[in-house]
Amino acid sequence: MTAATKVIVVGAYMSTFTRTIRMGLEHFKVPYDQILALPHSESLKKYTPFGKIPVLLWPGQDRPMVETLVMRTYIDATYAPKIEQDPQPLTPLNIEAQLIVNFWVSVVSDHVFKNLILGVAKPREWMEKKGSSEQAIQERLEKPMVLALRTLTNLDDTLNASNYRGGPYVCGDQLTWADLYLYPCMADLFALPEADTFRTSAPKVWNWYQHFEQLDLAKNTYIGTVADQRSSL
Repeated sequence: MTAATKVIVVGAYMSTFTRTIRMGLEHFKVPYDQILALPHSESLKKYTPFGKIPVLLWPGQDRPMVETLVMRTYIDATYAPKIEQDPQPLTPLNIEAQLIVNFWVSVVSDHVFKNLILGVAKPREWMEKKGSSEQAIQERLEKPMVLALRTLTNLDDTLNASNYRGGPYVCGDQLTWADLYLYPCMADLFALPEADTFRTSAPKVWNWYQHFEQLDLAKNTYIGTVADQRSSL
């Protein structure tokens, strides 16, 4: 594989984790290209045997970078300022705040993605494409919705506790990776027919979401997402 001459993100527009990495690059104004590839697709095999997206190719290296934890560590080390200045680091400089950010990244990567995206959003999308009736979809989602709503309630309570400075972001007044991991999942979720129920279950998350969706990071990575695709239905 030829070494990349600029940053390249391999992934899909509709992928929440791909959007996270793209928003991180957008935040630091890093020019990048994107190679479109779906999970476990033939086109992805030359980059990773694990079938997961995104994959990051970075300048001067011919070895693809996998796993978003590795990618955000690279982005922080390469592009983030070492002092509090614009654009601010996405990983705070003090250890207490770092722990809160890492907690949220872990929660999103595990509970949110598993219980909300894989549990509700993906099955609904699959059944809609198959032509299933709304009644059949609702019956299929009845049990996953119980876990999804419980997860959202827990998120709402945790957001209230972790937003210790009372700012507009997950960890207070500073934009962090916690926001960039959580937002793509919530964008998919709030685009579903069940959105009213989700908003009622997590009003604090909904308020945070409304603020974040106005940022250029969200607008610049909107095209091709699940929310974008569903807006035309």
